[in-house]
Amino acid sequence: GSGPMPLGRLSVVAIGRARAYVGTADSFAINVFDLNGRSLPSLRLSPVDVRTTPADIAEFVRSDTAGHSKGAIERSLKMFAELKWPATLPTYSALVVDSEDHLWVQRFPRAREAVAHWAVFTPNGKEIAKVDLPRDLVVAEIGKDYVLGVAKLPPDGVDHVRVYRLMRR
Repeated sequence: GSGPMPLGRLSVVAIGRARAYVGTADSFAINVFDLNGRSLPSLRLSPVDVRTTPADIAEFVRSDTAGHSKGAIERSLKMFAELKWPATLPTYSALVVDSEDHLWVQRFPRAREAVAHWAVFTPNGKEIAKVDLPRDLVVAEIGKDYVLGVAKLPPDGVDHVRVYRLMRR
């Protein structure tokens, strides 16, 4: 097919005021460049176990088929039954630069976790915070005092806009 493999690694990019961040999600590192393309020291997430479990696969299938028609679900389930699933999950799934030029990195969500874990880095690469957000929230924007995103909520799988208050210290 023309799309990404289920549970496959996707490159992610975020651009701040002075830096560009590029991640391939196949390691715990994120490449950093200045806006002239010069390589800067990489950021590193702390390592965690990323081995794929049956629960991770089941959660992916649930999320991927939410809100689809019965026929579309049946086609997806047939394809998933024939698929060779990857041995490990991506290390992260999203990068977002906030209004303060901090990089937010979302660890790839694991099955049975109600939240998504994010690590927040300063522009010079220091990890300054860990933030938990709702698991199904796709973050669109992070302001000085809010997080804005869209979530597909069960049982209908319809997109719902969500805004959360953000308190910085």
